[in-house]
Amino acid sequence: MEIAFNSKGLREICESLQQGIEALGEEASSNMRNRLKEIFAATCLDDIFVLSLGDPQVELDDTLQAEVVTICIGGPSKLIFLPNHIRKKPVTDSGNIDWARITRLKLIRIEGCKDGT
Repeated sequence: MEIAFNSKGLREICESLQQGIEALGEEASSNMRNRLKEIFAATCLDDIFVLSLGDPQVELDDTLQAEVVTICIGGPSKLIFLPNHIRKKPVTDSGNIDWARITRLKLIRIEGCKDGT
């Protein structure tokens, strides 16, 4: 799968060991790196749902008024993703996002992050 980042700061937290620890603490930072590696290795989001890595959930995000996928990384911290398909997002017959077929995600924020990212 492919992952894009909502901001440069968010990308730096995910890519820099030191910034990840400063923003999330050691355990959540380590869990975040593991979850991101697993997402990169997955073929589609269904792989993550089947393995239940980080207790993935589809939730309605009140701020965005859109469905997002949340993945726990320890304590109150969660990775929050939107689908990031360039053209057409996979949808079910009823018109909802077909999360099982999503292959591109955008990390929009990390809940529980000390700097509010």
